[in-house]
Amino acid sequence: MDLCAPGNTGKISRDLMRKVSHAVLTIKGNYVLQLRDENPDIFEPGKWSLFGGEIEFSESPEEAIVREIQEELCITLQDFRPLCNFGYHDAVTRQDIYFNIFESEISDLWGKCRLLEGQAVKHYHFEELGKLQVPKIIMKILGYHFQKSNSSSPFWEFAP
Repeated sequence: MDLCAPGNTGKISRDLMRKVSHAVLTIKGNYVLQLRDENPDIFEPGKWSLFGGEIEFSESPEEAIVREIQEELCITLQDFRPLCNFGYHDAVTRQDIYFNIFESEISDLWGKCRLLEGQAVKHYHFEELGKLQVPKIIMKILGYHFQKSNSSSPFWEFAP
């Protein structure tokens, strides 16, 4: 089953899930990550993660990712595309989450970035990610992106 097929939510009803939009941002093939704050009330505090967040009421996933990137990095994404979407049960928070994942190459915008949320922002080559504390689901998304970006096969599937 292709969990990245449009509208595919796995086994959990999408209507009952917390909905989020996140972006795999790259700079010349390197992954831009945010070191999350140490606030215990947020998802995966103190870990390196993707930029993005909650989709607000009556907001589309696309509108949400543009808003979130503006709020977090002070840049306006204009060239982005869907990577995958999927339903996921987070055992730590006991929440069902519907992820909308986008991808964007931001080399031209990097000089304009200003971090407004989180402790730090850095970009890493894929092989460096194993040395970082990255949430398991985020690492799977990055691995999927890396495989898809470095393969001529159009048949990569994402499985959370």
